[in-house]
Amino acid sequence: MKDELMLAKLEPREKEIIQLHINGFSNDEISDKLNLKYNTVKNNIYEAKLKLRCIWKCAM
Repeated sequence: MKDELMLAKLEPREKEIIQLHINGFSNDEISDKLNLKYNTVKNNIYEAKLKLRCIWKCAM
């Protein structure tokens, strides 16, 4: 499954955060850039990774 299709399954905020994370931004940098709390960023990354793992397993 293509990366774009997998990312399309995420909520818009999760997608925005995980794309920054994939591009090498730290959680602190993401929280500053998007004006979010650190824990919000951390939780969104965690949830997005869970969804992506599930999608990946289902596609295999």
